[in-house]
Amino acid sequence: MNTLQNMLNSRLDHAPAQMDYGIPEPSEVAYSYPDGLGRMQRSIRTCLEKYEPRLTSVNVMHVESEEDKFTLRFQITAQLATSKERIPVCFDTLVDSSGNIQVKT
Repeated sequence: MNTLQNMLNSRLDHAPAQMDYGIPEPSEVAYSYPDGLGRMQRSIRTCLEKYEPRLTSVNVMHVESEEDKFTLRFQITAQLATSKERIPVCFDTLVDSSGNIQVKT
């Protein structure tokens, strides 16, 4: 889970060796809301598919929160590939007002 959180808190173009590692600034979603939601979903999915090989069948959905309109929430579902089987997993991501992302199971 820490690996996912670190990955999602990395920003595109900030890792010189891997310029496509990370996701765009969450503030970009706010400026282009609601169109930016789709871009953020695709960025999260693409990053996980490329840099977290233990996850397969990655799906990312925006989840609206009635309680907190200023927090972005995405639900990630995937399959964890083990040596013998694929185990379904689900993570919630919360993007706070400062752009930090928390990953919760």
